[in-house]
Amino acid sequence: MTPPNLVLAVLALAAASLAAQTTETPASAPAPQAAPESAQSAPESAPAPQSAPQELPAASAAEPSVHAQSLVFAPAPTGDPVRRMRDAWSQPPPSLPLGAQASTWDKLRGSAPWSDDGDLYFRVQAFARAELDEFSVPTSSGTPGPSAKFFGSDGQSRARLDAAIVADAWQLEHGTPWSIWRARVALAAARQLDEVGEPGVLSPDLLEGEDRGEGAFGLEEAWFEHVLTPHDAQTRWSARVGVQPLRSDFRGFVYDDSNLGLLVDGANDARWSWTLALFDRRDRDTETGLLEVDNSREQLVAVARVHRDDWIPFVGERVGYATEFSLHWSADSRDEHVDEDGFPVAPPPFGAAQSGDVDSIYLGWAGEGQLDEHWDISHAVYQVYGSDEANPIAAREVDIDARLAALELGTTRGPFRFALSALHASGDSDANDKKGGGFDAILDAPRFAGAGSSFWARHAWKLVGTKLKSEWSPLPDLSPSQNEGHQGFVNPGLDLLGASAAWNADESLRASAGLSWLSFDQTDSLETLLQLDSMDREIGWELWAGAEWRPTQQWNARLELGASVLLPGGGIERVFGDDEPLWGVFAALTLGI
Repeated sequence: MTPPNLVLAVLALAAASLAAQTTETPASAPAPQAAPESAQSAPESAPAPQSAPQELPAASAAEPSVHAQSLVFAPAPTGDPVRRMRDAWSQPPPSLPLGAQASTWDKLRGSAPWSDDGDLYFRVQAFARAELDEFSVPTSSGTPGPSAKFFGSDGQSRARLDAAIVADAWQLEHGTPWSIWRARVALAAARQLDEVGEPGVLSPDLLEGEDRGEGAFGLEEAWFEHVLTPHDAQTRWSARVGVQPLRSDFRGFVYDDSNLGLLVDGANDARWSWTLALFDRRDRDTETGLLEVDNSREQLVAVARVHRDDWIPFVGERVGYATEFSLHWSADSRDEHVDEDGFPVAPPPFGAAQSGDVDSIYLGWAGEGQLDEHWDISHAVYQVYGSDEANPIAAREVDIDARLAALELGTTRGPFRFALSALHASGDSDANDKKGGGFDAILDAPRFAGAGSSFWARHAWKLVGTKLKSEWSPLPDLSPSQNEGHQGFVNPGLDLLGASAAWNADESLRASAGLSWLSFDQTDSLETLLQLDSMDREIGWELWAGAEWRPTQQWNARLELGASVLLPGGGIERVFGDDEPLWGVFAALTLGI
């Protein structure tokens, strides 16, 4: 699809979106009815029976909500395009005025039942997102060695269009708002145009040039969930199977993906809920990130999570605060793999250059919520153990022993929110010993310290045969690919301190800005990889800002703008041979009906 066709597609969806708004519920319509609940919702008492649901069944525990005041606004840093678009809307299907005759359109948007008994509902949504990204990152010129000559023109640009159709269906227990089963299918397509300043960046074939256009289709979600117990049981269970999303903690520090798996949720009247999940991960397209269901990633991921509302461990009841304990297990047995651009990612083309299994177990505790009327907190602590049979930097088997801690403390004053953030991901202090002390996640995209507006988190930084870090992740794991390559536990780690301010003008306009200081925790792994005698730890100072405008009450359109600049410190100057400021700007328009 050519760029003019991309624009036409977006404009067509915009027109359909605006037309759909004229059929929305008038201001005099009755108040929305209560939403149908899934097995894990655990209300104190069942609501009175309703004739039709006001919205889709309540979100699964697989998709934990983030506390409303815990996020400084930033675009969602996730590689899943369907979730990136769909997360823009939390609006339920509009309810019909009393006595109104339901049309086919009302049934397609979930406002009226399809079945005669009033229990079966169906909803179809369409989304499109156009995004432009201009940025500068150090770019390889093909001359070996960490020097200014090695890193050439750093300007890059990216234009991308995503489109998706999402269909939901659910059935209610007769005469109640409680769901018996739910199902969803999400089909996505993407077209991405990249332009860089040096050959050999987009492909190892230097004749491929400095620009590229790629497109792909993907099945991003296809799952069925069934409630296994009556809605009024003291303990409720549900099971979901298929391609489904899971963000394993409040912010997504360890695992945030949509993939093929089985998930079991449970909840009781004591405000405890739990999740057990097992994923047989599928590969994603190298350029667009869309899921390739028929290609196995050769990696199993299991998550066990216990969640408690309104409670702080060792303190007791605290309304508005939720805590969570989790265990993650990853068994990555990928042998040899070359990505779709032609770059080898497993094993990477440096160091030992031999394949081996990577097994890891994460123990974690996270919490998020209100401390009082004005103050809120979000925190996470993880410890990971395991083994990497053939770490390329250590050139041997290593025992994994690494940790991560993150804290955000915020205060709200009227329409403003101010926050302080801190993150520590341990680094490996000796790349030649038998210990992998650098923390790496399974597949992370944390909503933290600027998230998608942050230059450091948003962009991938390439090194010789690998990357300093991948897109959307703040962790410098020295892995060629977060999606397709192995985790890297011999890495420099990260220390981050940040401050931010957000302004929520109203439901249609939000903006935020922040300042962060970043540093490597240890540098021995980088010194070993790049054959440096020594280097400074400081990454530098970063300034970022983002804004979001939703012009309609129904939020069928969303415009995002962001800008960031990173002032390199001694560590980045030593690695890339340049201390010039690095910058990035982006604009994105999301439309939905």
